[in-house]
Amino acid sequence: MPTIPGAHLLWQCWMHNQSVLSNTIECRRVYSLSSIARILLRTFEERLRFSADLPTISVQILRVEQCLMLNELSADLIEKIRKYQRQHPELLEKSHHFVFDCPLNFSLSCRPRYIWIGLNPGNDESDWSKTKGNNDEETRDRDFQEIYGRSRGSKTRKTKIRNFLGQTVFDQTTHTEIFFWGSKNLQDDFYRRYGTSLHSSPHLEFCTQVNRELVDRVKPKAIFFESLDSIKVLEKAFALKKVDSYPAGTRKVDEYLVDGKYRLLNFDHLSSGPPASLERAKVAEIVRMLVE
Repeated sequence: MPTIPGAHLLWQCWMHNQSVLSNTIECRRVYSLSSIARILLRTFEERLRFSADLPTISVQILRVEQCLMLNELSADLIEKIRKYQRQHPELLEKSHHFVFDCPLNFSLSCRPRYIWIGLNPGNDESDWSKTKGNNDEETRDRDFQEIYGRSRGSKTRKTKIRNFLGQTVFDQTTHTEIFFWGSKNLQDDFYRRYGTSLHSSPHLEFCTQVNRELVDRVKPKAIFFESLDSIKVLEKAFALKKVDSYPAGTRKVDEYLVDGKYRLLNFDHLSSGPPASLERAKVAEIVRMLVE
């Protein structure tokens, strides 16, 4: 029997279902993926000392070690954000969760080839009740939306992005934000929460540094950025050089080079109404063509 505190339930889950690390919701309500893996690894090593079934236990240890490697990409960066918001408690007070390196298809969580960048998470007022007043996150380690159930708006949003990118690219894309913490909008509600505009926020430099590190680690085949009007916000965070512009009916897709290395595709926000929404299929066709 496991002697490590909290490991009994995890051990039972593991023995019942070897895919517990990615699929057991009850365990992930309490532990992040990396925490579960580390607890199990210590548990298996403890049992190894008293078990004659060395091959089986050794294989289990190897499987857990492989799971621990799942987030070599950004585990340290996610922890850096957690630490940063603890040092700036107003972020924990004003925003339910942060968003950084969260796979669009969380069930796969493969190493991404693409990055989808938003401005900042949207309205989070209804999320507090889901987590009983506790702060949470949408990251590669833990996506509270997957744990507690997505809202209707979140499901609609995911569907729009999937239809826009196509399933294959969607599955290989991770999501981050220019500013990790939420607000209803970037005007009055952002100022009400954080006391500054997005452009003048003292936290923006931190977000930029962490995002730049993520981009350099992923080395994306392409970066997707919604909202043609908001490209100036991204220009404050990254060095952008416009390369080309592709017409899509009355709309367009602009192509940039980020920091002299990575391709960025900029297009209308997917929530935009007419006339942008009328040309969305054409815009999506061009984006898919450019990333093939």
